Amino acid sequence: MSSSSTAADLPAAQPRSRAAARILPLVDGVVHPKSVIDVGCGTGEWLAAYVKLGVTDVLGTGGAYVSRDQLVIPEHLVQRRGLRERLELDRHFDLAICLEVAEHLPPERGESFVADLVALAPAVLLSAAVPGQGGVDHLNERWQDHWHTLFAAHGYLAADSVRPVV
Repeated sequence: MSSSSTAADLPAAQPRSRAAARILPLVDGVVHPKSVIDVGCGTGEWLAAYVKLGVTDVLGTGGAYVSRDQLVIPEHLVQRRGLRERLELDRHFDLAICLEVAEHLPPERGESFVADLVALAPAVLLSAAVPGQGGVDHLNERWQDHWHTLFAAHGYLAADSVRPVV
């Protein structure tokens, strides 16, 4: 990330979600990232929460459906791109976050999407809707075992250290 893409000067009063404020310290207890990418970052609240924890090397990817005035992080920290196509970046991060995104992708995109995530970081925080959860434009609701299998194909192990606590 170039020096123009740092988040070191985010205002302290930047809003962040309660979920991020509660979950990220748990994740930080396992992974101590110095760089984080949020794939499907929405308004950027999870990245803003990581900045609040002292991580200044952050990047989000998201769709054009989020307007500039909705972002809680500087716009230059968000790359606008759809996720139905391969996500290839010329850098790596310590942690990739992808929350409630995978279920919006066609089922045939699942394997390549996981491949994209593991190419970005050695640790991935993933949450995706399970069958019957319902939601707008959910095309790919899957049980955790499905995602575990896809990550295992890349040598990743599932560690469910957040759900039991929250």
